[in-house]
Amino acid sequence: GVQTCALPILPLLFFFERAPVSEQTLLRSRLEAWQPEYCGELREELDRYDALNASVEVIHGYLDQARRSLDGVGPSASTSSLLRFTDFLLQQTSALGV
Repeated sequence: GVQTCALPILPLLFFFERAPVSEQTLLRSRLEAWQPEYCGELREELDRYDALNASVEVIHGYLDQARRSLDGVGPSASTSSLLRFTDFLLQQTSALGV
């Protein structure tokens, strides 16, 4: 089958903050001429600069903030649904392979 992968925007931002200019330039040229076979290389580059872990930390921070915001709202079916949704998003984020 055809290999596909999504381009993870937040991890890419961390990569471009952390990587030397030479590696940024190389990755930028790969992104401009994107081919599915670059997925493995992209993952390696993101791992090298801990971009996925940094992204997970940011996402977890936002989800924690959302959960704390719900503490001020009275208990209801909607609040329970939102809390379950944040649990789901935490699980999905953890499943990013980091």
